[in-house]
Amino acid sequence: MTFRRIARSNIKGNLYRYLTYYASTVCIVMIFFMYAAFIFHPDVATAHFRPSVRRGMILAEYIIIIFSFFFMLYSSSAFLTARKKEFGLLNLLGMSQPQLNRLLIYESIIISVLSIGTGIGLGFLFTKLFFMVLDVLLEMPEPLAFIIAPEALGLTFLSFFILSQLLFLVPLWRVGRTPIIELLRVARQPKQMPVYSKWLILFSLFCLGAGYGMAWWGGKDYLFILMLPILVATIIGTYFLFTQGSIAILYRLRHNRRLFYNRTNLLIVSQLIFKLKDNARVLFSVAILSAVVLTASGTFYTMFAGMKQWAELNVPDTFSFLAKNEDDAARFEQAVSSAASKEGIGVNTPERIIMLTMKVVTKVSGNVPPFRQPEEAHVLSVRDFNHRAERLGTPTIQLESGEMLLLTPYRQLTDPVYPVDTAITFTSGAVSETAKLKEQRAGTNLNLFTYTIVLPDSDFAALHAQVPPSSRHVYSVLNAEKWQKTKQLMTLVRSELPPSWQKDIATRIEPYLEERDSYALTLFLGVFVAILFFIAAGSMIYFRLFTELQEDRAQNMALSRIGMTEEELKRIATVQIGIIFFLPFLIGSIHAAFALKTLGDILAISVWNYGLLVIVVYFIMQLIYFLLSRHMYFRQIHRAG
Repeated sequence: MTFRRIARSNIKGNLYRYLTYYASTVCIVMIFFMYAAFIFHPDVATAHFRPSVRRGMILAEYIIIIFSFFFMLYSSSAFLTARKKEFGLLNLLGMSQPQLNRLLIYESIIISVLSIGTGIGLGFLFTKLFFMVLDVLLEMPEPLAFIIAPEALGLTFLSFFILSQLLFLVPLWRVGRTPIIELLRVARQPKQMPVYSKWLILFSLFCLGAGYGMAWWGGKDYLFILMLPILVATIIGTYFLFTQGSIAILYRLRHNRRLFYNRTNLLIVSQLIFKLKDNARVLFSVAILSAVVLTASGTFYTMFAGMKQWAELNVPDTFSFLAKNEDDAARFEQAVSSAASKEGIGVNTPERIIMLTMKVVTKVSGNVPPFRQPEEAHVLSVRDFNHRAERLGTPTIQLESGEMLLLTPYRQLTDPVYPVDTAITFTSGAVSETAKLKEQRAGTNLNLFTYTIVLPDSDFAALHAQVPPSSRHVYSVLNAEKWQKTKQLMTLVRSELPPSWQKDIATRIEPYLEERDSYALTLFLGVFVAILFFIAAGSMIYFRLFTELQEDRAQNMALSRIGMTEEELKRIATVQIGIIFFLPFLIGSIHAAFALKTLGDILAISVWNYGLLVIVVYFIMQLIYFLLSRHMYFRQIHRAG
């Protein structure tokens, strides 16, 4: 029998051990190949492509290859560790170390070529669909032709083949330096009773509490300062939570006699103490990986799905125009109404607001940076402000003569610009007005992304009579219920109005589409990478299960001899595998919830619905992974029995 035939026989004998690695690598290679096919596509280099799209794809390729490095290194180590006893027997039967190395290299080459070939083959099948999705997301004038550049093929095959062979040598070198006696004893070495430190548990709780506290209360205002401390505290807390806290909880369960001696709980808890201790580092890694996947996916999805909410909050009107006089406002309204009639979109009766544009003179020193202090502001009356506030469902205000309300351009700008009761002066030409600040609110209720000053009706009327005509404006507004279908309508309107008016026309649909398209592509790329991370997290747990298969077989046989039924053994294994699968997911979900809360504060929108949806989707995927792993685990145990 040749070495090649022995290698093929070994792969067949360890098929279940290799299956997840094979499937995971196929998925990684397929996605890498599709990205490469896009990057090297002849049309991508043409001028009509946004450079950011290609850069995003190249960044995704880097992430995949770095991630593949660690995934393959861990997988190779897990395979060889699980087969140490087998290697020891081969050495004992006379196989030299160079011959053993040669055998394992044959196995590695066969697995690598099979997985890379399958991944590229599936990539060929799905690349056309991939291009079609990109055509829609990027609104391509012409669909991308189905062309696979030879560079994409060569880069994918060589990258993964070289990577897999190099990384396989690392654990192979470790096995070669291990004496035969240790290889044979690897499964029989007695385990010490796990111990834990209450001080490390307290330190873990302190780190997690500090990380969560900083994310909950300080993440918005001091995100860039606190980001690193939050990450460090959370990672350290999670590590000691798994290595120390999980053991402590199980020891506490042993003292609960009613629970511990109920049915098979004694065996479940006793075995879990060793399993959680042995797998603590893997579970810690999977928890962090799960947190990254859930946070990234939740962020991308929130940014994409929350765009409609963001647009309605920050751009309150469908169409607006800051006209110089009533005639210009009427022309704008006529253009919108005419275009809406052609497009079959209903718009409401135009609304007009008289306002003034004035320079703000007052500056303050202290914690407010100069760039956050207004240079210019639009001034309107309390009557018009309250009318719009009632329509938008925001609080109204009452002002006395000499008082004013200040609105910031965005809802995120909540920090006070001036102290309350500050006398603020604003001018226009030779006219100057001073009012005392009664209140500051975050977010304007106009489409004008500048500061807004609200004055009592009498003060506003007096000021309006004094300022030069160049400072007087008419803010004209029209709204449509189906505002998301007004892209073509707005193109028609802009084409009929003078070029000098364009900068004073504001719409909700234009910033919405610009932001949505950008986040749609980011979501598309991010979800692909997040799925890879998710598969890797599940694979790491799967590898650990099959690394301990020999030990679990021996335990099951011993328990069967003393009278345990098959159903009881399955129940014990199901609970233990379930805890190992879902405990890291639970911790990762809690981490992600705090991260998404900070994201919601930054965007000034609610992210819980989006975040919960992402967590539920990943939970369902995790459940499917758990059921498949449990099924294959029982088949292997049953075959051994």
